[in-house]
Amino acid sequence: MRKVAFLLCVLPIAGGSGLAPEIPDIEGSSALPLITVSERHRLLDNPEQLSPASLNDRVLDRLSHVTTSRNPSSDLPSNNFRLFVWNAERGMYWSQFANWFKNHEHARSSDLILLNEVDFGMARSGNIDVTKRLANVLGMHSAFGVEFLELTNGLPQEQERTTGVDNKFGYHGNSILTRYPLKEPFVLRLKRPIDQWYRGEYSVGHSEKRLGGRMALISKISVGGGDILYLVSAHLECKIGDHRQDAVQICDRLNRLKANHVVLGGDLCDDPGFFETLSNRCGFLPRSAANMSGREGFTWPTHECSGGTSNTVGTRGDFIGLKGVKVVPGSLRTIVPDDNGKCLSDHAAITVDFTLY
Repeated sequence: MRKVAFLLCVLPIAGGSGLAPEIPDIEGSSALPLITVSERHRLLDNPEQLSPASLNDRVLDRLSHVTTSRNPSSDLPSNNFRLFVWNAERGMYWSQFANWFKNHEHARSSDLILLNEVDFGMARSGNIDVTKRLANVLGMHSAFGVEFLELTNGLPQEQERTTGVDNKFGYHGNSILTRYPLKEPFVLRLKRPIDQWYRGEYSVGHSEKRLGGRMALISKISVGGGDILYLVSAHLECKIGDHRQDAVQICDRLNRLKANHVVLGGDLCDDPGFFETLSNRCGFLPRSAANMSGREGFTWPTHECSGGTSNTVGTRGDFIGLKGVKVVPGSLRTIVPDDNGKCLSDHAAITVDFTLY
């Protein structure tokens, strides 16, 4: 982990808020196939009365692509890193987050960023590629993978705010940003039924209707000594209780890749069985190695954020999993990104410093 000078490519911020009312072009969108508005409407209306699984089969191949961006300059390989993990809650306030990140004494030295719940071509966040906008402003390389194809404009308040505006792509997913070029990113789709999401049963007022499914975005970077570090940005399904099968899926893929050094982070649902399986099946460190325990480890929900803290006592945590690395003692922190007291997400962020061994 090192402090470096950023090469900035600042794109226009519509309205100065990151919540653009118009529909700007999405930069570099060719890597993600477009599922047209008319096809999305047909998937939602389902005139053939197909099962959610059958509808999902029609789109999953197209949701398995990854879009990437490269920064003209890169840091030299290192073995010392700072990891930043955050559920961005759509990324609607991406510009405020970028400003906060660049000016936060601790966060701005992060080398690796793992993000959950990031929009791509969603009306509620300005119909932009949130990940690439962030990467350009922060001077980083990036990858974005699709978790869900959104068949509505989101929650009730999001639908009301975007009345008459279609989602340009309707994608929502996970991202990775780093100071080092990303290699061979891919989506690992977790084997979970899509039925409840498609019927809207997992959201307020049956408002969010989705296809796709929870997933892990996996990529790798070259580090010092010719080693490879694998990065995993994952969001588990927190509306179910047992996530051991997710850990098995992730471990089996990492084992096939012969991944000796791994950092995994995201909204991992506070399931001890997930971490036990990671440890037993593919050699991850125990959960306690890089996660706070008890109330200090809660990162959701945030409320009345100011000065890096939140007044709400959380009920769930985002977590970090590590393999083949050593945590720097005392480096684990929980930080709340804010804009003059306004929470930029309903989650706090977690950071940790580590070295490879």
